[in-house]
Amino acid sequence: MELEANGKNLAGDFLSPLLFCICLNPLSNMLEKTPYGYQFKNGTKINHLFYMNDIKLYTNEERNIDSLIHLTQVYSIGMTFDVLKMPNGTIKDIEERYKYLGIIQSNIDHEAETVKEEEQSIKADAASMATSDKLVAEFQSASLTMELRPDDEEIDWHMKPLDGAYHRQVSEVDDIHQTYMWLNKENLLANTESLLMAAQEQVLPKRKLQTKIYHTRDNARCRLCKDAPESIQHIISRYKRLAGNAYTERYNQVAGVVYRSLCDEYGLNKLQHWWEAPRMVNENDLAKILCNFYIRTGKHILANQPDIVVVDKENRRATTIYVVVPNDYNIASQE
Repeated sequence: MELEANGKNLAGDFLSPLLFCICLNPLSNMLEKTPYGYQFKNGTKINHLFYMNDIKLYTNEERNIDSLIHLTQVYSIGMTFDVLKMPNGTIKDIEERYKYLGIIQSNIDHEAETVKEEEQSIKADAASMATSDKLVAEFQSASLTMELRPDDEEIDWHMKPLDGAYHRQVSEVDDIHQTYMWLNKENLLANTESLLMAAQEQVLPKRKLQTKIYHTRDNARCRLCKDAPESIQHIISRYKRLAGNAYTERYNQVAGVVYRSLCDEYGLNKLQHWWEAPRMVNENDLAKILCNFYIRTGKHILANQPDIVVVDKENRRATTIYVVVPNDYNIASQE
């Protein structure tokens, strides 16, 4: 329940507002001492607000608002008031919107309405400035062009040089769900995941990015090998100095994960630590796993040392596994 009263017949000199406030301060104290008002969950009670020559009264029951009105009218002898009482006693019943202290008083989305008003105000100010400010006029022209452009003419993010690069690289991958499964397990620290995603999206500050996208550097060549543009792709898969050590170590770790999973599946003794090299032969009654084992063949085959061979004794089936750690752009070709 709320009520608004507007004071009238006030003198227009400079001293009157001060005298008016002095006279109404006791009324505020009297209203605070009444048991009427609206109480919030934290215990705070409110039954009136003063602003300029307005007073707004609040209660949680309609019968109590009459008591506050009576007190205000008795105290304010000599002043006349326009009393506006909310229909049926609730804000939700207000059909016409009005403002108090600059805030819309009605049952609507106040935040959205305020933002809308601010946008309209800014547009009006910009329109008035555009007549004398060339920069504002150019901005208005560009904004109008973007608003009028049909959706089918908008720039497709897939084709953007940076935002769409990763999507274009993995567009031929058959199973995107498997590709992103590592993100669904939720076993990474937040900073680790963000670093991996930044590397995947090619946004780590390497020289190719600085040259082609940010335009803060003239030379995009790798600072070490000078053979190719310095990018994440180049560092993690094409840098010759890393081929014999870092790339091999990464390959061995991936193969180790596959090996330990197979040992769990067939109940074989697995490695105690991740850095241990898999056994060349690991066997029980169910299966035999061969790692980097030379396979004797009747016909000469050059690549006769597969990464992992799983011999399922129960089903009399052998599976050959080749471990590949491809870059994003050649996942499909490696498959």
